[in-house]
Amino acid sequence: MSAGDELDIQELEKGFRAAALMDGDAAFRKFLSSIKVIAADCPECGAPLKSVAERDKNVVSLLGTGTYRRTYYKCPGGHGHFIPCDDLIGIGGNAYTPGVRLAVSKLASEGAFEWSSDALAEIAGIYISAKEIQRLSETAGEEVESKNKERISAAKRPEPSKSTLDERASCADIDGTVFYVEFDGTGVPMTKHETAGRSGKQVDGSSKTREAKIGCIFTQTEFDEEKKPIRDNNSTSYFGSIEVAENFGWRVYAEAVRRGVAAYKRTVVIGDGAKWVWGIADRYFPDATQIVDFYHASEHLCVLAPVLYAGRQRQQSVLDVWLKNSATAK
Repeated sequence: MSAGDELDIQELEKGFRAAALMDGDAAFRKFLSSIKVIAADCPECGAPLKSVAERDKNVVSLLGTGTYRRTYYKCPGGHGHFIPCDDLIGIGGNAYTPGVRLAVSKLASEGAFEWSSDALAEIAGIYISAKEIQRLSETAGEEVESKNKERISAAKRPEPSKSTLDERASCADIDGTVFYVEFDGTGVPMTKHETAGRSGKQVDGSSKTREAKIGCIFTQTEFDEEKKPIRDNNSTSYFGSIEVAENFGWRVYAEAVRRGVAAYKRTVVIGDGAKWVWGIADRYFPDATQIVDFYHASEHLCVLAPVLYAGRQRQQSVLDVWLKNSATAK
């Protein structure tokens, strides 16, 4: 090439990636086809399953789209067919590998389904429609919620389950680290079907929203140069749902148990001061320090100053002191 020639590195890079993925996809599907799973007895009647034939299945992986071959079984008692290899690989009932489903869920949690579809195609060369991404995301959400319900059920038992005890025991007694629990509620626009029969703030007494309760748990060990607490990196886990406060309280508690709250000597609950927030704090974290978040504390102080003091100048002077002390409180 001459010094003045142009070179489209980006297109070349895409070409090399496509070639690498093509070879990798072929090798991956060959590997999948080499997996042999001997079917067990029928789960319905206990009869040994009969091998019918080997059939191809379309599979979409992080490497590409193609088919792989696996053994197809039937129950001699008429209880349906079984494909154990699909279940082992994690594509029973769909064509998408666990890696693809994880990528879809990550993208869909950050943006619209249409955006997720475009991003997946551009970045990974995987083409999935927005509608299919919605279906996969909702399925992933149902799986996550199923696990959450198991944790909540375990948290409700009088005696902690073995898994709960193992999770607590896995955390050494932590001295100097603070365990934070924070949650709130906010109105989320809903369809008429989802708000039917609910009272609200509309002129006719109806509601256009439902309250989504969301929260997070994180830890804090270090302080910055101004002695202000710093949230520990990668320590935050999130939770949320649309449900009544009583049920949400169990959700908060179950996540705290999963995070090993019993191992920490100090727990802090941060909230907006609402009665239901402190109700959850009192019930599940009775020894915790309760802190009203700065935004809502400022709102309350702005209302309180005119009640206690006359004259706008005096009110503002006192308010400035209050807000300064609140912002610098340790």
